Amino acid sequence: MFKYQNLNMSVKRNIDQNNLPYLSVQTNWRSNRGNVQLLMRRLKENNRKENNGKFIFLTTTISILVISGIIISF
Repeated sequence: MFKYQNLNMSVKRNIDQNNLPYLSVQTNWRSNRGNVQLLMRRLKENNRKENNGKFIFLTTTISILVISGIIISF
């Protein structure tokens, strides 16, 4: 009888241990819902930085070509 009770208690503990991470993930997932706006803002900032980098590279390249053309033409 004691063996059955101990087995039953260990099974219950295993079930409780398996459920706790699932429940904590659910609560964490629900608490992070408000971060969507923050993530979208970060994404837009990163895209803006990439676009600025591309613009600076393109401007530098064109200016070097123009200056080189002016120097070569003399």
